[in-house]
Amino acid sequence: MYVYVLAFTNSAFRLQPKHFWHLAPALFQILVKLYLNYAAGLMECYQEGGCVEEDNIFVSLTYLYKYVVLGFYIFLTWKVVLKDKKNAISPRDEMRHQWIRQIILGVSFLYLGILLLHAGRYMLPNVFWERMLWGNTLTTLFIFIFLYLGNSYAYLFVSPSKHRFKNLSESFNPNNCQQKAPEDQMTGAFNQLETLMKNEKPYTKGPLTVKDLSELTGIPSTIISQSVNTLTGKSVTDYINQYRVNLFKEKISDPKNQHYKIMVLAEECGFQSKSTLVRIFRQFTGVTPSQYLKEK
Repeated sequence: MYVYVLAFTNSAFRLQPKHFWHLAPALFQILVKLYLNYAAGLMECYQEGGCVEEDNIFVSLTYLYKYVVLGFYIFLTWKVVLKDKKNAISPRDEMRHQWIRQIILGVSFLYLGILLLHAGRYMLPNVFWERMLWGNTLTTLFIFIFLYLGNSYAYLFVSPSKHRFKNLSESFNPNNCQQKAPEDQMTGAFNQLETLMKNEKPYTKGPLTVKDLSELTGIPSTIISQSVNTLTGKSVTDYINQYRVNLFKEKISDPKNQHYKIMVLAEECGFQSKSTLVRIFRQFTGVTPSQYLKEK
């Protein structure tokens, strides 16, 4: 749990050999039990399936050691969680912090519940006579709560390995989360946008974004995106590039421009580099500019 919280709260975390030292307390307990049981013969009850006798001091000491170690790691984990709270700035960071806080809270209550069961065996033996039953009940309840919370916070889990998982955020379109504008409003916005693109050709002046179009037309960016997506089936970027490609095809097909280099004409259409020109032109025509000229 401690290593999980470290990894979850630090995107730069990488599992290193030093982290395997956290297995040392458990390995130490196992070795001590094996020694006390088979070498020293002081915990022979383990050969019968388990040691639960209160009169065996070594059994009590191993229980005490186990709970001290568990309590220490819960304490260390809480320190990481509290530190993460200070670094949670964005809403997403806050949500991730809430998830990890729920986990450590559940583990802490489970830990305290088991301790109370041990204390209850001595204080109220008639109620807590079946310690394993109560312990398993608490653990089962914790698992169900953990699964419920995991389902509720499933959207928080980002891919720990880019080689094994896809980054779903790359395909996320925020426009899908926005209320759709009325059809007549989208049609009016699109007609105004078309007038701008045909008459003023803003796409020839270099990079052009939705925000730029919004400033030029006075239409909100969301309305522009929705109108273009709905009425053309294209993204705003493809819509702009389609105008550039169409203008470029006109220029290279005009005999008056035969003495100009291709990139000179491309820059007049808003293309910033040859690689961009080739990629976008091939996207809309299926061929490169050179192939297009040969086929004409």
